[in-house]
Formats: sequence, C-alpha cells, structure tokens
Amino acid sequence: MYCVSFFLENEDIDDAVPMAQDVAPIRESTTSCRQDSQATSPTTDDHPQPSQNQLSEEQTPSSSRTVRNKCPRPSVRKRVPAPKSHLNEKAKEARNAGLEHTTPRGFKCQARTMKPLCKLSCNRCHKRRLLEDERQQIFDSFWKLENINRKRDFLSRCIRCSTPKTCNTLTERARKTSRTYFFVIENEEIRVCKTAFLNTLGVCDQWVETTLKKIGEGNVLAPDLRGRHKNRPQRWARAIIDGIKTHIESFPRVHSHYTRARSKREYLETGLSIQRMYRFYKQRAAELAQRVGSFRLYRRIFNQNYNLGFFLPKKDQCEVCNRWKTAKDRRERLAMLQEYNIHLRQRKAIKTLKKNDKDSAGSKKMCCMF
Repeated sequence: MYCVSFFLENEDIDDAVPMAQDVAPIRESTTSCRQDSQATSPTTDDHPQPSQNQLSEEQTPSSSRTVRNKCPRPSVRKRVPAPKSHLNEKAKEARNAGLEHTTPRGFKCQARTMKPLCKLSCNRCHKRRLLEDERQQIFDSFWKLENINRKRDFLSRCIRCSTPKTCNTLTERARKTSRTYFFVIENEEIRVCKTAFLNTLGVCDQWVETTLKKIGEGNVLAPDLRGRHKNRPQRWARAIIDGIKTHIESFPRVHSHYTRARSKREYLETGLSIQRMYRFYKQRAAELAQRVGSFRLYRRIFNQNYNLGFFLPKKDQCEVCNRWKTAKDRRERLAMLQEYNIHLRQRKAIKTLKKNDKDSAGSKKMCCMF
C-alpha cells in the first residue's frame, strides 16, 4: 500500500528547513506511514483487538522487539570460552565438594558420606566419644573447603607425628613415626583412633599418606601440582602476538550505519576472509623477515580480541557516509567535501522534519493514506 501524509502545513516545512536551496525535503514516507496504518487501522469483528489487561499479561511483538534491542551485544566476534561451564570442570567441583557426579568417561560416583564410628571397646576413644551432631559438623566443614589444598591443610593440623616410645627389634618392621589423630571441638583437642578419624571425614587412608608426604621443611604443606607441569614448550612469543594484532588493525573498517546505537561490530571489506587475511599476514611477515604465527593463533586472536565482520549489515548503509569513511587519503576526501557537507545538512533537516511530524501529530491533525 502506498501512502502519503498531509498533516504538516507548508509554513512548518519552511520553518524546519533553513537551507531550502540545498535541501529537497521528501514528504513521502512509505515505511513510517505503513507502520502508522497498522497501528491506526480499524478492526473487524472477525479479528478483535486484545484488551489492555491482555496486553499487560502477554508479551506483544513490539515489546519483545524492544527487549531484544536492549540486550547487550557481545564485544568480540565470538564468545570467549568459559572453562567453568565445561562438564569436566563441573565434575571436578562436585568431586572436591564431595557431591554425586559423573566423570568425563561416564562413570557415576556416589556422594561422600560418614561411616560408622569405631567399636565401643576402642582404647583410643574410650575417654570421650564423639556425638553424631559433632561428627556431622566436622564432616560438613571439611567438605565445604574450596579445594584439595585446604582439605590437606585440615588433615595436617589434625595429625601429629612423633617418635614411637617402643619399637620392634627387627629393623625391617620397625616403625619410624607414631601418629596421633584428634579433632578440635570448642577449643578442645579430642583424641580419636584412625578408624574414627577416617570414617568421620569420609576419606580413605590414601588421603592421610599423601598429606604427610607433602609436608616439607618447617611443616609447610606443598601445594597440589597436578596439571601444573611445563611439558608444553609451544608458547607464542609476545612479538608474534603483537604482530598479528597490528596486521588485523591495519585493515580499514566501518561501523554499522543504522544499527550503531545497539551494535558495536565493525565491518571489513566484503571480499576479505580470515584465510585471505592470514595469507596477507604471511606475505607481510616474509617481507619483514619476522616469525610467523600459525593460522589457529591468528583466528583465535581475530575472534576473541576483535568484533569484526566481513559482510554488510542487514540494513542498508548510506553510500555517501560509507565513501567518506573509507576514503584512503586526504585528496579523496577533499574531492567529495562539498557533497558530504550538503549530505550532512540534508540529514539534519530531515531529522528536524521527522521530529516536527511527531510533535505536531495530535487530535487536530489527520493522516490520509491511499
């Protein structure tokens, strides 16, 4: 449907456009009038309009479009990896917390639980036996510790090693140390046997052995070194990374013309691609006799450090503004300076006309469409 609006008088047009010689205002706006016609078109009995309560309860298409436009856009081309959301990291956190989890290989592990206390006839625990509430409190506080280093530190504080008072005459069977296990409850050390100690914490004997092996000089507990080896010498030099960034930033780019308010993505030339840019990068590095990074490194830096695209935005760009932004030198801009200034004045005048149309539209004005 083609529509023309007539609700502005000629005096308003003359007041809104101070430079009439340079500006040729166009009063026909098919897009805006089409939207106004959809909003003001009469309804029939077959398609009743929803009431105000229904509009408030249900989300209308315009409101959903507004919410979508207000959503923050990513500042890079692709999202940055989040290792904490990976399945193996989630399983690791659940294992450290003593919760039920599934290993990366698919094996299901049960949650940690307390085991029964030692026998009543135990000689180590006959003076003061732990209550179930005290044991549960110790169990919960132990498994709430954030990582394995804190848990081993807890174990090292509850184990005391000393020289045995008696030893076997056979040297191969002689004990070198004697261990004492205890818990601290209300600033009181309560000695327990090894069975009660392990069953209360819900751990096995290997936890104790590993903790005691990691105690070094000065009773300092060594941190966990699993996964902290240096067996991967493939580390890219900082000069290579800076060279890739400098090469990516050397390409001209433009912003989105109509969606710049809610989009931070910039656009390169349509004929470019990451593979083609990498070929240019290798040629440039060969000319300068520099080390070349891999394509995988180039693509990762391009995706995770920049928000660039190779295609034009979905909405059309202004041809004059685009030629002005992509001008290579000053001479080319001077050639189109007069055209660009006239274009800016026309844009400002048309924005003023649009604002006046919105302000003057009221009950005394009529918009005729045909």
